[in-house]
Amino acid sequence: WEQMIDFMALNGINMPLAITGQEGVWLNVYRKLGLTDRQLQDFFVGPAYLPWGWMGNIDGLGGPLPLSWIKRRVELQKKIVARERELGMTPILQGFTGHVPAALKEKFPDAHLHRTTDWAGMKGTWFLEPADPLFKRIGEMFIREQTRLFGTDHLYNADCFNEINPPSADPAFIRRVGKNVYDAMKAADPEAIWVFQGWFFYWQKDFWKAPQSRALLDGVPNDRMIGLDLFA
Repeated sequence: WEQMIDFMALNGINMPLAITGQEGVWLNVYRKLGLTDRQLQDFFVGPAYLPWGWMGNIDGLGGPLPLSWIKRRVELQKKIVARERELGMTPILQGFTGHVPAALKEKFPDAHLHRTTDWAGMKGTWFLEPADPLFKRIGEMFIREQTRLFGTDHLYNADCFNEINPPSADPAFIRRVGKNVYDAMKAADPEAIWVFQGWFFYWQKDFWKAPQSRALLDGVPNDRMIGLDLFA
């Protein structure tokens, strides 16, 4: 991992994505919310599927993750961000997208959850509606716990719609989504900047027409959002 970071530094990369170890953060947050480790076994994906678990496409595939593995990844992340900061980099940590364990419905039966459409042959995952008060509570808890473990450089990745569409195309709804995702970050970190992949604007262009795209972007101050052009 040190060689990878050194290679990035030598090639001018100064904002690396650093989201290793977030299962440890989520474990602590959901324990505080009353979920059991057994319930989370069906949520965390195995190591081979982490990117798609992080982006909310799949749950549980290749799991469960041993607690010892989760603990080791937390310790690895501490070393990763320390090395990146030592080299003058600004690590991008994780933010809350709304992707939650199915078991959250058991603990909070009044919470407004929706299930996404199936993705790549996998059953849809569960997302908490951004307008639900629980959304901001969980998002703030996550940022605070992550900061306690890894510190912060105020950049947070949140890809809410990676190859899955929102449940509504209403621009007013989409604007609330963007605003609430950012507000959850800001509640824990007033200097928060939301970083996201712009890929979905192209990949799901039949959904993300001008009104929907503008609604998402207009819900957040311009200087508090960075969209990455991954299709360039």
